[in-house]
Amino acid sequence: MIRGVNFLEVERFVITYKKMAVAFVATLVVCLLFYVGQSVRQIYLAHGIDNLQKEVSELKVKQESSKAQLQSQLGTGPQAAVQALRSSLEGAIRWGSALTDLARRLPPQVWLHGIRNYVKADGAGRPAIVFEGYSQDIGSISLFVALLEKSPHFETVVLKNTTNEAGGEGNVFQFSIEAEVKGL
Repeated sequence: MIRGVNFLEVERFVITYKKMAVAFVATLVVCLLFYVGQSVRQIYLAHGIDNLQKEVSELKVKQESSKAQLQSQLGTGPQAAVQALRSSLEGAIRWGSALTDLARRLPPQVWLHGIRNYVKADGAGRPAIVFEGYSQDIGSISLFVALLEKSPHFETVVLKNTTNEAGGEGNVFQFSIEAEVKGL
């Protein structure tokens, strides 16, 4: 009777010259492939670096020419740019302070539903503003016109339109006021 067959070598860890030569050649091939791969990668990256350096030098030339062109248009640098900005903002309307003043002067019985500004076509090109709203009391509209005339932000205040509309709770007056804006 056969109990079992052993297929394992009796001397499985024996190092022979043939096995050493195969291992050496395999290691040499792997190292050679690794070296060739790294060399190709290095050449590729060096070529990429050269391209990037060319692009950077071209962009620097463009930047310098754009900077010189901008400085020639604005004057002699940052001081001229700041001066140009200040001169353009000097005559600008200060809407924040004008609208804050308007809110303080608005009587409680007057409700504004529209404010629009435009440039008058009278040749002077002055800015004007139109206030549209409602009130239940005609005297409140008159008071609002008088308060706008006293405002340091508006001049030539004119009541353009007033209509009386019959509402559910009484008469409602719809109005339109035009005023020129000071500040220019």
